[in-house]
Amino acid sequence: MDDLMLRYADGGHAALVTRFSNGTPRVATSRAAGLHFAFGDEGEGTLPTKTRKRRALTADTTKVHYRSTPASADSRYMVGAVTGGVLQLIDAEYYEMRPEVKAVEQIETTKRALDTREQIMAAQADLTASFGGKAKKAKLSAATQYRTDEDSISTSHGLTASTLTTADAASAADKDAARLVPPYNKSATVPSEAYPLEKIISRSELSYLGPAAALLEVPLGPAGAKRLAAWEQDPEYNRTTIAAMQHLHAQGAEVPAEKMQLVAYLDYLIRLYVLMKSLPGVRRGVYRDKITKKLQSPPEVIGDRLVQTFTGPHEKDEKCIYEGRHKDLLTSYILITFLHVCDFNPVPVKCLSTDLGVPSPKMREYCVYAGCKSAKSVTAGAGAVGKVKLTVPLTFPERRKRTAPRNA
Repeated sequence: MDDLMLRYADGGHAALVTRFSNGTPRVATSRAAGLHFAFGDEGEGTLPTKTRKRRALTADTTKVHYRSTPASADSRYMVGAVTGGVLQLIDAEYYEMRPEVKAVEQIETTKRALDTREQIMAAQADLTASFGGKAKKAKLSAATQYRTDEDSISTSHGLTASTLTTADAASAADKDAARLVPPYNKSATVPSEAYPLEKIISRSELSYLGPAAALLEVPLGPAGAKRLAAWEQDPEYNRTTIAAMQHLHAQGAEVPAEKMQLVAYLDYLIRLYVLMKSLPGVRRGVYRDKITKKLQSPPEVIGDRLVQTFTGPHEKDEKCIYEGRHKDLLTSYILITFLHVCDFNPVPVKCLSTDLGVPSPKMREYCVYAGCKSAKSVTAGAGAVGKVKLTVPLTFPERRKRTAPRNA
């Protein structure tokens, strides 16, 4: 190459280079709904003029907000372009884009949308509670004692229920409220709506799992099948994760990024189960940061989600407890997430039993408890043997009482 030209753009850098830490963003093709970039001065109004020249780059999709600051001044980045046999080097600014969950989106996922009838009832109840006499207040209290609305429950264990007015209905609601499964819609007629994915993990949270999902991707065709076969011989890979990837690989098409992120979350759930089973003294208390470190430091949002959902409070804020009910809840989440990954096709019980160290008969009890049935009883054929399938509308068996405390 005869010539080497170093060209500077007038008035500043000529090129921008960005890298998204959670993988390539999935955005709409239209400009209105795509990825929007903007610049701002970092610390504007509080830093010396020279320092304020460092720009902060932000980007937004409909789901995720990205923010970054330029790389260290000790590093220099350039972009090369070859034109007419000449390599031109152009100074560039490098930005590491990191995702942030949009607070508004999180609020919207838990917001209750009341129809006209519910609004009228709520208004009447408010008036009665504020200005009604003793008799009307007593009647209101009796009518609403066991009333529950699935969308108004803010905890991760919120469950669907309806207005209950009889003692038998109230008893049934109490049992459902105590059911250790993900939030559900008992009247749903579509499996994916029976256990809504947004109630298990939000799409904003899933976006943080891009790097973890990339580690589980396999190529299409024979090369991918060969890699999955090699994973089966490697104890580092969970059997359930492999079974999920085998299902997706068998579709013969590129797996959507969100689906791969859900596989990564399933893998984290299983690893959490195995970890909590091995940690000593979890019933008495374990440090929260110890859990996330043992999980090899997942994204902070994911680590917080796992600890808050599957542990209980401790007298010390930095600690949490893990008891039998947390284990049961985690087991149910693993099963339902597995079903989501496999598009609610029948899933094998053996891989779950192997990963969790639970005997197959006991694992089947967990499946029935969450509303599943033997796939053989639902779908004829040899392929259904050893598998379970979620049936809708959901029907739950009676929960058997424990005769003794379970060791965590």
